[in-house]
Amino acid sequence: MYEFLSHRENQLLLPDDFFLPFGGKLNKENRWVKLAQLVPWAYAEKKYAKSLDLP
Repeated sequence: MYEFLSHRENQLLLPDDFFLPFGGKLNKENRWVKLAQLVPWAYAEKKYAKSLDLP
């Protein structure tokens, strides 16, 4: 079940802090890492929660 929590606003981690279970690190120059840093995640989550008719 999805639960909207307002404290998740800063949930996205920087590539250096991202945990990979088998070791290694995300490449800061990877196009998907760069794109993820541009997405307004808090806004997207609020819109998603609203589409589910959650408070």
